[in-house]
Amino acid sequence: MKILLVVPEFPPDHGGGIITFYRELAPALKRAGAEVKILKGSAAISAPQGQNRYEYQGIPVEVLETERYRKWQKRFAHYGMFRTLQNHLAAAYAIHEQVHSGAGFDVVEICDWGLTFAPWMAESAAPVLVQMHGSMGQIAHHEPVAGAEAESLHTLILERALLPFASGICTLSKANAEWWGETLGGSCHYIPPALDLPQPPPSEVPPTGYLCLGRIQKWKGPQVACRAWQLLGDKAPSLHWLGRDTRAGCNGVSTSEGLAAEFPGIWGKSIEPMPPVHPTQVPAVIRDARAVVIPSSWDVFNFVAAEAMCLGKIVIVSQGAGVSGLITHGHDGFTFPVDDAASLASCVAAVEAMTPDARAAMGQAAATTAHRLLGPETIAAQKIEHYASLAMPTAKVQTLARRILPAPLEHSYRELSFLDSLGPRSLLTHGIKLAVSRLLKFTTPKNS
Repeated sequence: MKILLVVPEFPPDHGGGIITFYRELAPALKRAGAEVKILKGSAAISAPQGQNRYEYQGIPVEVLETERYRKWQKRFAHYGMFRTLQNHLAAAYAIHEQVHSGAGFDVVEICDWGLTFAPWMAESAAPVLVQMHGSMGQIAHHEPVAGAEAESLHTLILERALLPFASGICTLSKANAEWWGETLGGSCHYIPPALDLPQPPPSEVPPTGYLCLGRIQKWKGPQVACRAWQLLGDKAPSLHWLGRDTRAGCNGVSTSEGLAAEFPGIWGKSIEPMPPVHPTQVPAVIRDARAVVIPSSWDVFNFVAAEAMCLGKIVIVSQGAGVSGLITHGHDGFTFPVDDAASLASCVAAVEAMTPDARAAMGQAAATTAHRLLGPETIAAQKIEHYASLAMPTAKVQTLARRILPAPLEHSYRELSFLDSLGPRSLLTHGIKLAVSRLLKFTTPKNS
C-alpha cells in the first residue's frame, strides 16, 4: 500500500502533538510493509524549490515549495480580511498542486489543522482520510480569540461544510470522535495514537514535585491548577509548569501575567512557570516528577499524559483531555471532572497519601495500559485496515464540494479592497486607535 501523509510539521521540527503522532506512526506503517511518503507544509513551513527533500528513518519527506505557496497567496488575496485563513488556504492549495492531487498513491491522510484538506474534497486521485488532531475552527470554539471571531466562525463553517465529503475522518480519542460525530451529524472513526518510549534510568533521588508540560493557555487549565493548589494550602506540593506563555486575544495580555495577578500566592510560588524543554529532555523531566498533572478543560488527546504513562508515572488527568479515556481511575492513574479544582486537589492529596510501593504499582499499571493500547505495531495494523476500507469519492460528491470550496482568483485583485465598504470616518478612527495602542505597547514599561 502506498500512503501519502500530508502534515503541517514533522521532524526535525519539534513542538506539539501532531509531530509526536506522525513521528511514531510513519515508521510503524513502514515496518508494517507500507510505502510511506511525507509532504510537510503549512502557512508557517515551506522551503526554497530544490531544497525541499530529505529522509527520516528511510521515509522520503518533501516540503512545500515557497514560491508555489506565494503564488497561491496572491490567488487568495480576496481573503485579505481574514489574513490567517488566506495563508492557510494558500498553503492547502499549493500542497494539493505540488503532489498532483495524490496521483500514484493508494490513500492520502491529511491533517485537519490549517484546512489542509479543503481542496482535496473536490479533486483527489486517491481516497482521502482526514485525521482530526484539533482543527482551527474547533480550537477557536473552545477558546475564542478577541478580534478574530468572524474569521474563526468562517473557518468552523467551512470545516463543517467540507469534512462530510472526505472518504473518511478519524481521530485519536473517543471524546473527540463523539464531538465531531455530533458536529457533522455523522460518524468519526477512532484509532488511538502509536506511542512507544524506552524506560529511562531510575531517578537517583525520590521524586517529590509535580509536573505539567503544556502551553500557558486557558484551555490547558492553569487557572484550575491554581484554584486546586489554593485549596491544598500548606499541604500543596511544588508544581513545575513547563511551557511557553500565550496571549489572550489578538493583542491581549500575557496569560502568565494574568495568572500571577489573580493568584499572587500561587502562580510563581508553589506553581512555578518554566520555559519548555526540548523533546529529547521530556522523558528525564517526567522521570524526576512524583506525578504528572493535566488540568486541561479540553484536549483532543494530550501526549504528555500518554508519555508519562508509558514511562511508568502516575498521571492526574482532567476528563476534558481525550487521553483520560485510557485511564481507569484509581488503578492506572486518576481522572477528575472538567474545571473541578476540588476534585483535582483531592487526587493530589490521594497521591501524597500513597506509600512509595503503592505509587510504584500504579505507575507500573499505567505503563502496562499504555503499551497494551498504544503499541505502534498494533496501531499501524489498525490504520492500514482502515485505509483499505476507504472508497474514492464519487464525481457527484466532488461536484458538491466545489460549490462550497473557497474559490481562488484567476485575475489580479487590489489588496485590501474590502476596506472600500467602510466609511472614511470608521477607517480614520480605527487607524488612530490602532496607532495609539501600538505606540503605548512599545513605550509603556513592562512592569508599570
